[in-house]
Amino acid sequence: MPNASVQFSCNDVSISGTSTYRGTSDSNGLFSIIRIRGKLLVVTVAKEGWYTSRADNTAFYYAGQDVNFTPNSSKPELFHLRRIGPAEPLIHIAKQYVVDTNGVPLELSLTSGAVQAPGQGDLRVELSTKHYPETWQFEWRCRMTIVRGGLQRYTEEFPFQAPLEGYASLDEVSMPVSLGQNWSNSAKRSYFLHLANGNYGRMIFEIIPSGDHFFVLDAYVNPSGSRNLEFDPQKVVQTSD
Repeated sequence: MPNASVQFSCNDVSISGTSTYRGTSDSNGLFSIIRIRGKLLVVTVAKEGWYTSRADNTAFYYAGQDVNFTPNSSKPELFHLRRIGPAEPLIHIAKQYVVDTNGVPLELSLTSGAVQAPGQGDLRVELSTKHYPETWQFEWRCRMTIVRGGLQRYTEEFPFQAPLEGYASLDEVSMPVSLGQNWSNSAKRSYFLHLANGNYGRMIFEIIPSGDHFFVLDAYVNPSGSRNLEFDPQKVVQTSD
């Protein structure tokens, strides 16, 4: 990737504690920095019209760690960019909802964000908790269902194309106390969605069963029926509750 902008932040002994340098990749996509001193170097690569990957290693310790970084020009570090593609107008719902802890279902619309009557929503959430007096931990379970549709977990960084197949009607997070160190008081998962009306979407769902017992939803739905889920805030579809 030629002509990418590179920013270097060096943790050093300057007055501010950090010095910043800038550079540009050459015709082969290579770049480097020399003759600086510091404990930590942070590298950020960007280019207009491209996404910068957050999955890359961007921090390099030169001192103070058990294993410090050793540069090797014959084996350069890799940074990834992804071209920004054509985005279609998407419905974006970003809200949080309090949910009952006794398993009472909460249904909501993924096109308006409004809570719906049973059987009328797109997403159904059911949370059950059980507390024990002898431990601060508690047993909990959360079930997410796409009503008359399906969901499918994803892990990719750029989930911009919903799959045609592989959807299940529901997914469940189960946290018995017996999990020990693997037990957690919250869970966060990412899903592709296929709604009952045939539309596709994606969501990041985070459940916090303690305290106010709520979940946080960040969902995108393409109302055209297309599987394209790349989002442009300038093309958001306006909705109302």
